Amino acid sequence: MASASPARGSRRHDLDHLRVLAFVVLVVAHAANLFVSWGSWPLRSGHVSWGLERLMLFVCLWRLPLVFFIAGAGAAYSLAKRDAGGFLWERVGRLLPPLAMGIFFIAPLQTWMEGRVLGHVTEDFLSFLPKVWMSGPAPDGMLGWQHLWFVGYLLVLSAVLAGVHALLKRDGGQVMNRVDRIVHSRPGLLALGLIPAGFTAGLAADHPPTYMLHGDWWNLSQSLFFLAAGWLAVRSRGLLARIEGLRWAALQLGVLSVGLLFTQDWLGIRTFWWWDADWHFFAKGVASWAWVLAIVGFAARHLNRPMPLLKAANEAVFPFFIWHLVALWGVGMALGYTEWSFWVEFPLAVGGTLLGTAAIVYLAIHPFDLMRVAFGMTPRRPLLTSSEDPSDYSTRFYF
Repeated sequence: MASASPARGSRRHDLDHLRVLAFVVLVVAHAANLFVSWGSWPLRSGHVSWGLERLMLFVCLWRLPLVFFIAGAGAAYSLAKRDAGGFLWERVGRLLPPLAMGIFFIAPLQTWMEGRVLGHVTEDFLSFLPKVWMSGPAPDGMLGWQHLWFVGYLLVLSAVLAGVHALLKRDGGQVMNRVDRIVHSRPGLLALGLIPAGFTAGLAADHPPTYMLHGDWWNLSQSLFFLAAGWLAVRSRGLLARIEGLRWAALQLGVLSVGLLFTQDWLGIRTFWWWDADWHFFAKGVASWAWVLAIVGFAARHLNRPMPLLKAANEAVFPFFIWHLVALWGVGMALGYTEWSFWVEFPLAVGGTLLGTAAIVYLAIHPFDLMRVAFGMTPRRPLLTSSEDPSDYSTRFYF
């Protein structure tokens, strides 16, 4: 089985759908932080939902791995028409401006809102902003990337992927042919789950996520693995079809591993005397891989077709990601003055975040080319002469 670059016109609408759906899941998961008992968010509802907590434990197994998988698939399309240097230059141009805007403006805005909620900040945002800049980088200072760690990690890991791609081109395809034989064998693709299971069992307990690159060994390992898996899914001929064919087997493996996590840990029904922390993290690694395969497989089966507004939704995903926490915090601050039930507040948190972020994106970013570039959108009129088609996969950033 020989590897092949994806054809320039071979658009995968299922990946477009997954990209949008991954963002919707992201909004729901972040809105759920208002209603759970864990974490360090200063904004809290008066309600704690036991059922929502268990649902979020499940969603967190595959939400970020799926996002990195989709980003890896987008990288494969970009590398199909560029060398490693061109790919890295394209990633820097697409990722660095939004990351810089996020660090110097969006994250300070979130820090200011947090300070207002906790009563630590009394001045207006414009007076507070220079203090953030002069405080220095986190953790000692207030200047950091907060939820935009994903963009920073993707920029770093894209450089790693570019280097691997360059080495594989010199190899003449021998390594990729061996990889193809493994992943196209019947147990091979599912058995790859032993990799995230192994490093999760070995690293997750002692190296919980820091989102600061330094010392974030488990998070970096997982992010790189799923980014490479997405790249391989597109790079290896027929592998997306193979994933589609294994969707039911992957779903069964995912249900089995999550069932173990629920019974042994999350519901407190301990039935296996030998179950310990190592088995817990091993099962989490298997579950992450199985659920990503199942979701990608079912999307390939049922969503690989164009739909109205899909192009517009994909275009807006990146700025939505950048701004959604600002909108969510605004909604959360407003809900702090209410005494409604959970069943009213949770839909308002999700819906208000979506509507608030949409207002920011479509009123302040979408109409202006400089704002579009600053927040990860393709300008309507090229700022520099380019022959690239902005609707093609290889010229798009995949969140």
